[in-house]
Amino acid sequence: MYTNSQFAVAVHMMTILAGNYGQQRVNSELMARSVNTNPVIIRRILRKLVKGGLVAAVPGATGGSVLTRPPEQISLLDIYRIEGKQPVCLPENNPNPECLVGKSFKGVLCSKLSEAEQAMERKLAEVTIADLYTECAEFPLF
Repeated sequence: MYTNSQFAVAVHMMTILAGNYGQQRVNSELMARSVNTNPVIIRRILRKLVKGGLVAAVPGATGGSVLTRPPEQISLLDIYRIEGKQPVCLPENNPNPECLVGKSFKGVLCSKLSEAEQAMERKLAEVTIADLYTECAEFPLF
């Protein structure tokens, strides 16, 4: 099964930016080194964060990115919504409607998954980028 890691990368990037809030812009190369990925991937995710209003970016060799508001005011849910929810994979084929389980399987499963997603979103709303930075700050970036 394919797992999309862009949400985790976006949160990582935002946590780096939280550490520099009100100080200086952070370039994509520094974030790429911390995430251990290519700067192109960082810039692709940055575009979404800029479009979502969480980050301001200045392009070019002397450019970089900053948070648009204090890290205490940015929750993981904010990033989750910008990065895009990843749907849970359900079977493409329709189960047998004459089967005792098959006739209601998708509806029942979707209902349970929806409840789980709502619980996850409530938890994501409780955690801010400042919280993550505080827990990570005891470790140097490099």
